[in-house]
Amino acid sequence: MKFIDFILRQRSTVIYSYYKLVDTAIIVNVGRAVHGEGKDVCIVNGDKLMKNVELDFPLQCNENSVVLAYEVEDNALVPSRFFVLTTFDRRLKFKNVTEISIDKIGQNLYFASAEEGFRFRVIDGNLVDVYLNSVEKEILSYLGEFGDSTIREICDILSPRVKSSRDEIRQTLFQMKKMGMINIEGNQVSLNNDGGLHG
Repeated sequence: MKFIDFILRQRSTVIYSYYKLVDTAIIVNVGRAVHGEGKDVCIVNGDKLMKNVELDFPLQCNENSVVLAYEVEDNALVPSRFFVLTTFDRRLKFKNVTEISIDKIGQNLYFASAEEGFRFRVIDGNLVDVYLNSVEKEILSYLGEFGDSTIREICDILSPRVKSSRDEIRQTLFQMKKMGMINIEGNQVSLNNDGGLHG
């Protein structure tokens, strides 16, 4: 499943993000998809959004509109109902919504964590999903087959198999830990069965 499709399937979503590029891309892509379904789109802070991007769909705010809220900074600006809301303020709390946190994990590479995880880039204003690479697939396969292992065992066994240096595999392990795909405690590596990642 793509990240944008995951958002569109939710009832109401709050996205915690410090990244204007990501917030803009999410609101524009969701707005475009909703408008494509024949629904009216209303964007709270739309004037702020349009300083960054030109919209290719009309804004129409009425009682039937799908409400998107862009970079909401305090409770006073939170609409009574919304489909997607972006904010950097993690102190804003909501009930009965899907919460997604966005972290930057590389150059124009982001990780969205909710009950599922997604890696993506923003290219020409679009959200482009990034799937597991061959080293990550091998690490997950190895841990699935053999269970908990040490960092050294994984590096020694997988290095010749994936034609990567031990250091590259070690770096990949710690990046996977950061994304919640695996656990590393001390020198022991194990699968994180709660850290679903699409790919």
